[in-house]
Order: sequence, then structure tokens, then C-alpha cells
Amino acid sequence: MVFFVRVFLVWAFLLSSTAGYASEKTVFELGVRGGVNDNRNYEEFTAGEIYLLKDLPWQISLTKSAILRTRLDAGVTVLEAVGEHSVMLAIGGDLFLPILDDRLEFEVGFRPAFLHDYKIGDDDFGGNLQFTSHAGMTLRWHEMSLSYRLQHTSNASIYEQNKGLNLHLIGLGVRF
Repeated sequence: MVFFVRVFLVWAFLLSSTAGYASEKTVFELGVRGGVNDNRNYEEFTAGEIYLLKDLPWQISLTKSAILRTRLDAGVTVLEAVGEHSVMLAIGGDLFLPILDDRLEFEVGFRPAFLHDYKIGDDDFGGNLQFTSHAGMTLRWHEMSLSYRLQHTSNASIYEQNKGLNLHLIGLGVRF
């Protein structure tokens, strides 16, 4: 487990040292998310995540004022149910559309993930390799952000068991 946290931190450091191509300043967001699952699982899950977002250079103009942008999305999530814990490491990409002078943004994304303990209580997620997809929105005020994300995690039927987990997550972050 410690090995995976170290790999994630080294990866995040290497990404933080790259220059942003889409703008003059490199934009990062560091924050926390927390939430609960819907009613699809046997157990009641809570989740807490530390996340890092980094703007990427690729973007496309949809209109004069609307630019669809890309970013890296990485996180370390602790899942808890019935007194059992598991850690999930995920890294992937987002497409996001900032509007209203970047005060509001809509996002969708996909992150391959490693789930350390894939059996939690009566829920069996099939194996360590998982995939998360999400949709959400973020409100920004200066360098602060408040976000909501609906996130689905499953193994895309690569294992016999494919229970899946839907989470409603609220996040608070700081951009720098």
C-alpha cells in the first residue's frame, strides 16, 4: 500500500514540474472531496479523497466565449463501509467547460483506478483494477472552488463480479 502512495506522489511531482502550454501560468487545484454512495450496494459507503487537478494544453473553441479544455485528474480515495477501509488510487483526464468568466464549470472525466481491497463488507468489486467516470460542476470564487461530482466506479466486466459503486461527492479546493 505504501508503495502505491509513493508512486502516486512521484507521479504528481513529475506532473507539477511540467509547463502549461494552454496559458502563461500553470494552473493546479488541490483539494478534498467527501461523500456517500447511492442505494445500489449492500453496504453504506462513505468516501474521502485528496485530489490534484492540473490544466493540460489541449483545448478547442466551441464558440467565441466557450472553450472546451482538458486537465489531469488524480486522487487518493479512502472508502469506508461497515468498519472496513480500502484505498483507491486513480489518475486520468477531464474535459471541462468554464463559463461566466470561469466562475462556473461543467466537467466529465474518466480515471483508471487501483482499488487496494476490493471486497468490503458484502460488496465484492471483482478485482483491483477499476475504472471511474464522473460528471459534475464547480463554482469558483477567487482561488477557491466548491464542486459536486456524481462518480461511478466499476471494473467494466473484466472480472466475474462487477458490483460498481456510485458516489455523490462534494469538494473544496484551492487553485494555485
